Amino acid sequence: MKILDKQYRSCEANASATRNYIGDFINELDRGIETKRVYRNALTRFLDWAEDMPLSTPVIRTFKTFLLNKGLAPNSVSVYLVAIRQFLSYLIERGMLHFNPAKEVKRPRVPKTHQRNALTAENARNLLDIVSRKSLKGSRDFAMINLMLRTGIREIEVSRALVGDIAEKEGERILEIHGKGRESKDSFVVLTDEAYQPIEEYLALRSDVAPSTPLFISVGNRARGGLSTRRIRSLVSGYLESVYKLKRHIVQ
Repeated sequence: MKILDKQYRSCEANASATRNYIGDFINELDRGIETKRVYRNALTRFLDWAEDMPLSTPVIRTFKTFLLNKGLAPNSVSVYLVAIRQFLSYLIERGMLHFNPAKEVKRPRVPKTHQRNALTAENARNLLDIVSRKSLKGSRDFAMINLMLRTGIREIEVSRALVGDIAEKEGERILEIHGKGRESKDSFVVLTDEAYQPIEEYLALRSDVAPSTPLFISVGNRARGGLSTRRIRSLVSGYLESVYKLKRHIVQ
């Protein structure tokens, strides 16, 4: 009998047989409430899609392709894959599976422009902490930077975002994005509560929140329209410089 390579073997359980274990997995997960909600939605969506298919590397890889073809951003697809991988590891601990086929599925490649100015977790927290939210501008800057950190979207996608791009898709709140070189909004990112709540608070301070207006607008007497990519980059760079100055001062 020919022995198949690990990635082509299927697990003993099919997708539908594992559905009842999601609740126990989520309850035992050492994560925050919002992460648990995201993982639950990701796993439910995966099992709904897979139905009675075997839990195998080709099936999970096909699901990854399905999500990307549906327009889900690479960063969000990675979250789905992490949720699946951890869930299957949980099933291994319970003796339902002998190996984890999700480990053979690579996360989608994130465009280099997303990685160019990668921050450490500490610097990301410091960046958010340094933004004062006591004014309309501060509320806007915090919501915008928080969105970029949590979803990985780029300056051009932030600049083009409209209030009406926030929508519901298959039970999840999303932001439709219009990337560089694209003529239409053909992708989206999932907005967790942590990503959305600052936006909601910022929009509550604005007088004009029509669907066709920019999600992030200029502030001031002469301000008109949304923020340019140059302005967004300048704002973020300014806050980052303040973070680095503060760190240098503490070290000294």
